[in-house]
Amino acid sequence: MKSTSKQILKQLGLGKTISQICQDENITRTQFDSWWKSETKSRIPLTNGNKTLLKEGSAQIYRDKWGVPHIYGSDSESLFFAYGYAMAQDRLWQMDYFKRRALGRLSEILGPTEIEQDTVSKTVGLETIAENEINNLPEETLIKLDAFSDGINSLMKQSDLLPIEFDILDY
Repeated sequence: MKSTSKQILKQLGLGKTISQICQDENITRTQFDSWWKSETKSRIPLTNGNKTLLKEGSAQIYRDKWGVPHIYGSDSESLFFAYGYAMAQDRLWQMDYFKRRALGRLSEILGPTEIEQDTVSKTVGLETIAENEINNLPEETLIKLDAFSDGINSLMKQSDLLPIEFDILDY
């Protein structure tokens, strides 16, 4: 292929058809399908076995034969760190989507068709509500939320490839 994987994914996100990409890249549909399978497979996180995480305590994520995470931690902070890490492995793009939806920022990544949804979200004011509520949370809860967030950020720092949706939407 003449283009990089990231360039092809961006073209898909901009609405170019698979047929157009095959023609531009001088490849067959079978070659495209093989590339697509390889590209998506390379982005799937570890879904079996164990992952040991170290923060101040220790945590372990064990995935059973169905890929379901079972999370164990030496303390609640380590447990919430691992929970954030595992959730990011499975749902990072979905988490980002829902965050943007709540904040009224979907149009930044999905375009003008989402301006109406953004307006509703900003009118409801979920960001302001959340900021007010966080100030009323007990310190113990804030520590757990920070650990959860740290787990998400840890996965993002360690991952070479984010979920494919990030490249398709070019962010």
